[in-house]
Formats: sequence, structure tokens, C-alpha cells
Amino acid sequence: MYYINCIYCIVKTFQYLCHYTVVGDSRIVLLAGIYRPSSQALSALFFDEFTAFFEQLATYRSSMVMCGDFSVHVDQTDDVHAVRLLQLLWMFGCLQHVAEPTPRAGHTLDLIITGTDTDVSNLCVDDFISDHSLIQFTLPVKTSPSVPPLLGCRSWRRLVHDAFAVDLATSRLCACVN
Repeated sequence: MYYINCIYCIVKTFQYLCHYTVVGDSRIVLLAGIYRPSSQALSALFFDEFTAFFEQLATYRSSMVMCGDFSVHVDQTDDVHAVRLLQLLWMFGCLQHVAEPTPRAGHTLDLIITGTDTDVSNLCVDDFISDHSLIQFTLPVKTSPSVPPLLGCRSWRRLVHDAFAVDLATSRLCACVN
């Protein structure tokens, strides 16, 4: 597994940390730590910046997992901002997986977002580790079956010492030795 920084997008309305991760045969653009401060009012600028952010992600053509505190009440179907965020996710072929309140005060603010091609299982909104819950989930990772390396083996009992010495002396290994 390795990580490389992949997205650089100047934004004013949220913070993010982005890495490109490869595990086995799975390539995932992993966005950890998306944070939109609740102290800032939701604005058109947030949706413009978030759209530009998604457009950059789309250039990687790999699975995506986005986790974080969006401070948008996606559980309120009559909230204009929640509707707009969910429409934006749908437009980019993404799903939001959390379906229960995540902060102590209620509502669903902490989200797990993936492309429709990424399965999330065992999602659990767990104990509170601060004023927000810990969200745990499982992602399937495709790995190649390990193929044992091909090894050649010789029977040392059948080794012809003189022939081996001639082969060794004429090999490139001994060509530089005077």
C-alpha cells in the first residue's frame, strides 16, 4: 500500500486532505478529513468549490471514498442545502451512506460518500468520541491471488564439478576477474 498527494484545490469554504491510495488491485482516491465549519453559513460559494473539487476527482477515474463533517443536515429532506448537496452527489455518480444522527445534538452531518461502484458494508455509527460519533465501515479490496515465484532446483548429488567449473569460468560473472 502506498500514498501520494493527489488533489490541490484552493477552497475557502471547507478543508480537506486528499491521498491516492493503492491496495492490491484497488485504486481509491481517499479523501479523509473533509471539514466544513458549521460556524460558516452555507453559501453558493461552497457548492461552487465543492463542484470544482469533484471535477478534479473525476480526472482520476478511480474509486472514491470521502469521509467528513459537512455540517449539512442531509437527514432533512426539506432543507434546501441538503437537497442541493445530495443532487450534487447524484450528478457525480456518488452515494451518501450514513442514515442516522452523528453528533450528540442530532441530525446527519458526518458523511461517508462513495461512487456508486464502491460497496460499503458494516457501516456503524458508534460511540461518541467527542460531540460527534465514530463512524466505522468496511470497503472491499480486490487483491491478486499470490503466485509463488518459480524456482529452479538442482540435485547437488548429480553435479558434475568439472563441467560446473568450466561453465562458471566462461560466464559473464567471471569475465571481469583477471
